[in-house]
Amino acid sequence: MKKTILFIFSLLASLSLSAQDADVKILAINDFHSHIEHFPKLAYLVDSIRSKHPDVLLFSAGDNRTGNPVNDNYKETNLPGIEMMNLLGFNMSTMGNHECDGGQSAFANTINKSNFPYVVANAYPHDTLRIHTYPYRLFEHKGLNIGVIGLIQLNSTGHPACLPANVEGIRFTHFEEEMQRYAWLRDKCDVYIALSHLGYTDDKVLAENHPELDLIIGGHSHDLIPGEKHNGVFISQAECYTKYLNEIDIKVVGGKVVETTCRPILVKSAGGVSDKAQALYDKYANAPELKRVVARAVKPFASAEEIGVMMTEAVREYTGADIALQNQGGIRINSIDAGNIDVAKILELDPFGNIIYTFQLTGRQLEELLVAYPDIDHKPVFCSGIKYTYTYGKKKGDANRVTIKNEDGSKFNMDKTYTVAVNSFMGSVCPMLGLDNGLDHGKTNSDILTNYMEKHHDLDFSGRKCLTVVN
Repeated sequence: MKKTILFIFSLLASLSLSAQDADVKILAINDFHSHIEHFPKLAYLVDSIRSKHPDVLLFSAGDNRTGNPVNDNYKETNLPGIEMMNLLGFNMSTMGNHECDGGQSAFANTINKSNFPYVVANAYPHDTLRIHTYPYRLFEHKGLNIGVIGLIQLNSTGHPACLPANVEGIRFTHFEEEMQRYAWLRDKCDVYIALSHLGYTDDKVLAENHPELDLIIGGHSHDLIPGEKHNGVFISQAECYTKYLNEIDIKVVGGKVVETTCRPILVKSAGGVSDKAQALYDKYANAPELKRVVARAVKPFASAEEIGVMMTEAVREYTGADIALQNQGGIRINSIDAGNIDVAKILELDPFGNIIYTFQLTGRQLEELLVAYPDIDHKPVFCSGIKYTYTYGKKKGDANRVTIKNEDGSKFNMDKTYTVAVNSFMGSVCPMLGLDNGLDHGKTNSDILTNYMEKHHDLDFSGRKCLTVVN
């Protein structure tokens, strides 16, 4: 009898220990794309919150690199960003589609030098790559068991939206497959979180299919989501480029999440800067080769389309192509102020190091490519040598279509064969192209653009358009 009573007391004690009441605070960013110039203010905010909540968690939902030439062009690629994240004390990150932009070995080096784990369940790197990611992490925090599963987006090619060569040796699976594989995680934790680089649309799908999740900390689509509930699952996202820091508060009662809130904090509104973070950034930022002025914008570039027209004209002039195309995702800034343009600005707008290729396409093949490309990269391409209208189908199931004209508005010859220039990313992800079928010009997009700017120097692309979209 005494043993029975002791067992009951022991069982009740274990149940009370597992059914904790606690408040969990998480700080989250996503898609900061190596914009570490904002980290001195970000660090100030994080330090201020930590002074009141020393056990706060700090997460990134991926795409930590590619976007700031101070980081991307450093001799050991991404080292400034790694050291900044270590300085701020990140606890965890998932893998974004740009994490391998420096190649597989660069991502392996990033992971090895990071003082925090990368979690991604639907990426399986071959052992020889030494990319040591985890599918999930289970850890104890404030008496609670916290479970975090990482997920990365895939496009129609079955790979993340990056140069396929940079992820060779990594097998990717659909996120749903991995959510099923790790369904048992729910029973192991009090708080179940998806650290997601799927994008807002797929985050909603994830929530619909998996109400067992408590929280999705999202990325990839660059949306500001200050907290929405879908099917009972709380979704958040902090836009991009370190513009916002999301402060997420989770209230747990009896081992169950009963309330979640999110407060986006505008990073530039921070009341100060971290001296340590500022000193670290200054250490890397004073590179004279990045400050070299190559051109002058006579008037501001007011849109990504004006920048895209300039980029494609530069490529067309260099290659002698009839037509040049530029994917919108490859243009990382939407405007350029009037005045001097330096090398850093060029590398900021195009940080990918893509090589330019030319292909021989008939007008009808070009039409097919222009219609299909948004299915790969979400947006129609910018161009030079033609103008075109992209019309989305009015009803579900209706086909999208394009109408191409010559730049002067005259009729485009659909039967003629044209030399068409694209970057290596587009050449890799467009099934009808394939790099093996193209001519490698051996020059990066950014190098060609730099040479074009130096040659023409005074630039005015204000009002230049190449694309009309009809929804």
